[in-house]
Amino acid sequence: MTRALSLVALWILPLPAEEIRFDSARDWNTWNLPAGIVEPTPDGRLQPVAIRRGIDATANLAAFGGGIHQAGSNRRSASRVTDGDLATGWGPNPADPPADWFLDLDLGRGVFATRVVLHFAPDAPPFQLFDLLLSTGEPQVNESNTSFNDVLIFRTQHRFKENLDHRVVFELDQPDHTPIRYVRVKNLLAVEGARLTEIEVEAFGDNLILNLLKRSGTIHIEIGEDADDDVPLGNAIQLADGDFFSRFRYGRAVRSPEDVWGEITVDLGAVYWIDWIRMVSGIVPRPFSRRGSAVGNIGERALSLRRFDFNLYEVLTSDGALSPDGSFIWDRKFLDRRSNTNRQQGFADHAFQPTATRFLRINWLIWDANCDGNCGAASGIIEELMVYGEGFPREVDFGSGLIDLGTDKNITALRWGADVPTGTALEIRSRTGNELNLDITYHDKNDKVVTAARYEKLIPSFRGRIDTAFSAGGDWSPWSRIYSASGEAFLSPSPRRYLELDVRLTSDDPAVGAALDFVAIDFSPPLASGVFGEIFPSQVEPGIEREFSYYLRARSTPRGFERISLQAPSELRFIEAVVDGTALDVTTTDTISKMSAARSDRAATGLTIDFPRPIRSRELVELRFATAVFRQSTRFSAFLEDGATRQRVDPGDANAAIASNSDIVRLPVGRDLLANLQLDTHIITPNADTINDELLLSVDLVNVLEPRPLRLRVYDLSGRIAFERREPARAGRQAITWDGTDGAGSRLAPGAYVLELLIEGDALQQSIRRVVSVVY
Repeated sequence: MTRALSLVALWILPLPAEEIRFDSARDWNTWNLPAGIVEPTPDGRLQPVAIRRGIDATANLAAFGGGIHQAGSNRRSASRVTDGDLATGWGPNPADPPADWFLDLDLGRGVFATRVVLHFAPDAPPFQLFDLLLSTGEPQVNESNTSFNDVLIFRTQHRFKENLDHRVVFELDQPDHTPIRYVRVKNLLAVEGARLTEIEVEAFGDNLILNLLKRSGTIHIEIGEDADDDVPLGNAIQLADGDFFSRFRYGRAVRSPEDVWGEITVDLGAVYWIDWIRMVSGIVPRPFSRRGSAVGNIGERALSLRRFDFNLYEVLTSDGALSPDGSFIWDRKFLDRRSNTNRQQGFADHAFQPTATRFLRINWLIWDANCDGNCGAASGIIEELMVYGEGFPREVDFGSGLIDLGTDKNITALRWGADVPTGTALEIRSRTGNELNLDITYHDKNDKVVTAARYEKLIPSFRGRIDTAFSAGGDWSPWSRIYSASGEAFLSPSPRRYLELDVRLTSDDPAVGAALDFVAIDFSPPLASGVFGEIFPSQVEPGIEREFSYYLRARSTPRGFERISLQAPSELRFIEAVVDGTALDVTTTDTISKMSAARSDRAATGLTIDFPRPIRSRELVELRFATAVFRQSTRFSAFLEDGATRQRVDPGDANAAIASNSDIVRLPVGRDLLANLQLDTHIITPNADTINDELLLSVDLVNVLEPRPLRLRVYDLSGRIAFERREPARAGRQAITWDGTDGAGSRLAPGAYVLELLIEGDALQQSIRRVVSVVY
């Protein structure tokens, strides 16, 4: 994050402009970025991370806490087997005991691998006699069911004899081979100069559910409809921790006269295109009471075969879209009972077409009331839940966090540079404020959020961490609208000390993603502090020109200011400017705001008033003008100006003699969209003598914020449409002419006709009818 200061040498120096800029990996890391979803690149760009299919699981093992688990010999060089450099490697010291000639690699998470590839240094012989051993992470368990986590069980083992190859490939035949987390290479014969240079593990793909909490995701498990049966996070997160041996298991007995369903809901932290969900329920052998299992025995206890602890269940996805009642709209991907294959493999795969997904839900029947839970229910044990897809996220949101400018600053513009390919979009919003709240969050030992009172009642061993953070206070503005272009005037209230930016990157094509090159915020010392403005009257009838007064007062303005800009969505007719009761001779200029010029579909207009002398602290400025209001809650925005510096005026109490305290003018409550219809004549004589050849209709369109179809129809007395015109229109005075012809341009026959004007709004349509006559 850097600041640049620039001064312009003029006879009257403007206030110095400053910039705060984010354009490097160090800068971006100060933002609240969802880890693994959006990441800065070494060259300073900020971009979403694409998810992949068919990966080398050793390439990013550090992201999951992986690395060298053990090395009996030459530990210092062991990490070279995953550095991506075939010129470096590891080999045991021949002087060490042969029992220590091994290396254990931890992938950091369990993966479904298709092959393991070993590379040996090409400038020396390879290992000629060695063992390759693979483990799920299953620890040694004794007869009392105590786990020794430092002692791993390697159930997949293969010995390579008389090897002369420098690239050795071991194929894993699914589903016979167990998914893996640890790889052990044990050399059995000393070979001078032999070095293992790289280990590759070709795996299914990037599992989106790993590091879920760091990725701004969440997981929630609910049993039945009783909130007391919500599963603690410490238990729930075990289905997403990458460890096959740990698992989610609901430990309470369930009994009910009605069916009881369990519900797992996962928030992935962003909207991804996913096409594969894998539920791993039982691939790690575990001891149970009955002997005789083919897997083996521990004393009097047997090791279980693979199992799948679901029976009737469904899988649903949602992109976050809401139904009218506020709940998510779910897309069902599966609803059925488990298969024999599921039981034999210990997992279930659900493949489907790429689907935009933010939320994943699994519902399962945990208690079947029809048969006391024995025929259709299942405990719902999950060792790991795996979610796969491919490509860039469809939608990802992240923010800057609190940006502290040190003191109140006049924030003037927001600029950015970005790469936005076709099919992608970048959206940025802002908000500002001066107050901060200190938030303290208490957790129990299961990482469940609890109240401060509840935390104090817990015994010390049941207490978890305490998090503290600052958040936006009570005076913060709402999020602004989306900025339309880089360099646009800052949209949130200013001057302020603190601000936040909210960024959304979207893509309709998983093959491409948008990226940010930099974000810069322009600001300067404020022209004035404590500047408030209000308008009177604050309620008027629609479409009728009224005289208004806009009052403005600055608590402190050391240099003073000589220009005020006033903007509104309708044309302003200036009357006079009064300062502390004295009318001043000012210069006015009609203007169109820069925002309006950039968004030509909107017609915001305004006035710029130049005063003959600086306005000083606490002087009351009254700007009198006339205009007509056509929209509910029309805002009149004022700005102080000094050269290129522009400062927004906050709505507030500028004049104690009036009770507005607002810069918004409202209309009486009503549903009318059409008002003040006027016809210049009720008799039209289209005979080309320039007298009443045309009918001019004028009407005020009220509370229509976006262009909507405005129709003029002319009916004959039989109800047939003789003429129709349709054109888009928005709030304001509308004028339409009719020359007495039909749709083909032919003159209508003399007689009476019904003229109808109809507008189609978002919630209703409204029409007005008048009778007119055609006479020759």
